[in-house]
Amino acid sequence: MAEEEDDDMSEMTGTDEGTESGTEGEDSEGGSSKTAEVRIPPPTELHNSALFMAKYLDQKLDKLFAATEKINVDIVEMEKRIMADISTKMQANHEALTVRITALENLTLEHGVKLQQQESKGAQQAHQLDDLQNQEGQEGAVKGTETPGGTDSEASAGTGEGTESEAGTESEAGTESEATEGESTEGEETEGEEEEVA
Repeated sequence: MAEEEDDDMSEMTGTDEGTESGTEGEDSEGGSSKTAEVRIPPPTELHNSALFMAKYLDQKLDKLFAATEKINVDIVEMEKRIMADISTKMQANHEALTVRITALENLTLEHGVKLQQQESKGAQQAHQLDDLQNQEGQEGAVKGTETPGGTDSEASAGTGEGTESEAGTESEAGTESEATEGESTEGEETEGEEEEVA
């Protein structure tokens, strides 16, 4: 049994020594070959999956960049459209407001003219009323002055008639006195003539 174990150990050691010597020979040969050529190891599954993921991510990123650029272009176009719509709407609203403002200004001017006309008419009517009141007051004053004036004229007319009658009586008395004086003078003359005749 001991001998068999020794044989097995010798065989194992022999094989180990043979492998060591063989590897040393290969290392010596491989060293010379490594200096001449670089051996590339074959790609593994991990390497292949990493390359696939890198390509996939690159494609996705390219798509994302293209989508973002398209979105930016769309945003710019939408902004332009919105601004154009807003400008057109604002212009239309501005024109409508200007039309309304001009219409309101015209209406205010018309109402102002009408009010001025009404005020002028009212002033004219008030002036006419004042004139009528003044005329009525003047006519009343004239009538008031005419009634006592009529009595004065009548009194003056009565006094004139009285003076005329008095003047007529005086003239008649004068003629009578003249007649009596003439008669007396005639009587005196006749008496003188009679005395002369005597």
